[in-house]
Amino acid sequence: GVRLSSMEAESKGGWFGGKKKDKKDDKEEEEAWSKQATIFKEFGKMGVKKTIAFTHDSDVAVEVVYEESDYLPAGTSSDIVKYNITGVEKFAADMVKKGLGAPKVSIQFELSGSGIVKLLKAEATVEETVEVEVEEEVEDPDAVDEEEEVEEEEPVAEEEAAEEEEKKEESEKEAEAASEAASEADADSEEKEKEKEEEEEKE
Repeated sequence: GVRLSSMEAESKGGWFGGKKKDKKDDKEEEEAWSKQATIFKEFGKMGVKKTIAFTHDSDVAVEVVYEESDYLPAGTSSDIVKYNITGVEKFAADMVKKGLGAPKVSIQFELSGSGIVKLLKAEATVEETVEVEVEEEVEDPDAVDEEEEVEEEEPVAEEEAAEEEEKKEESEKEAEAASEAASEADADSEEKEKEKEEEEEKE
């Protein structure tokens, strides 16, 4: 399991109890912050990682210990390894100056394939809400009117183009008719000349 406590409380007595405690110190320690959690169960799977997270504003002392078990040999110490996680208190103070809350501390442990527990990483983070201004696109009513006017003008332009095409076709038909009439007139005049020549020969 893992035992967590503020380093301030641990420093008063030391890890190994080098300083004699008085009643006042005992009372302060009882009120001091601490947590305990089971991260790797007995006979559990090895080669896994576990993370514990909590909100805290001071440096943390971490103890990895054996929990009570009938499988531990008599006289075996419960302590496995100890860590001091520093920098949390300074980070928390900086966040307070910025008007932010206490940081969230995350500690990740690994139980290796050979059964060795070690601390992989520890980090403190805070969440900051940032307001972002979003520019909204507003349609220009004048631009909409122009589009509508253009749409209305398109059919008129199409009608004018159709009328011009019809006029062009009529002009071409008239030109063809005039050309045919001229050809017929020329043919009539040639026939009349031939008839006149034949009459003169007869005389």
